[in-house]
Amino acid sequence: MPPQTYEPHPLLHGMVACYWFAERHFTPAQDPFVVLPDSQLELVFSSGVTYAAYGNQGAMQLTDGYLVGLLDRPLYIRSDGLLRTLGARLYPWACACLLQGQDTPYIKHAGVIHGLFPALAETIASALRERVEDGVRALDQFLVTRIVEATTGHHLFVTAAQSIIAAGGDLDIETLARASGVSSRTLRRSFGSLLGLSPKQLAQVTRFQYVRDALWENPNASLADLSLAAGYADQAHMQRDFRRFSRQTPRAFATEMRATRALFAPEAVRNLQSL
Repeated sequence: MPPQTYEPHPLLHGMVACYWFAERHFTPAQDPFVVLPDSQLELVFSSGVTYAAYGNQGAMQLTDGYLVGLLDRPLYIRSDGLLRTLGARLYPWACACLLQGQDTPYIKHAGVIHGLFPALAETIASALRERVEDGVRALDQFLVTRIVEATTGHHLFVTAAQSIIAAGGDLDIETLARASGVSSRTLRRSFGSLLGLSPKQLAQVTRFQYVRDALWENPNASLADLSLAAGYADQAHMQRDFRRFSRQTPRAFATEMRATRALFAPEAVRNLQSL
């Protein structure tokens, strides 16, 4: 079943891109679900056992509430049996508001922070077994209170991160630092402490996301044209970044997307419904 999406409260626009609900039944022989890097974070709550593996790190069982940070390589998610999941796609600048004043200890595991908001996780896990909309409402109310009422004092970071993403990653960091009125070292320190990535790394993952999304929309797109549109110096540079973030080439990814789009074409859907 394709994920269902929900609109956040108007007060959260600019902080939360959307909420989503997904349901998947994992079998021992099934491949894990792959989360590719992009320029947004995912606050995730689940009803079911979840394991995550990141790069060369071993798999680890996650708590019901966890945050997937800005990745620099794929994250592999597995479960045992049925997994119902509710998530919020967050812009990077929401991270400082979200974690500020977190009153329970949490665990960092490579690209994931888990052990977050146990009371909310319990409420949402219960809702996912009964009525998803109740879970969405609880998450929305929590984020309105936590993000909108938070006083972060990180305006430099927020403005700089917004500028990088608005430019599709095609933004010189030195120029950005001068426009922000600080040194590039201060800007990098601000990013490192709040996001765990440098401005350059955020720009790189934003460019990768542009190419990835474009290949989903049109798997037959010219890689040379996409490289130019994304602001890469050349196609070889784009291919290196794509392989680093996804562990596969752009052509291999395009082949997968072509097969996926064919699966959801009207004729294919009619054939599945007739089985």
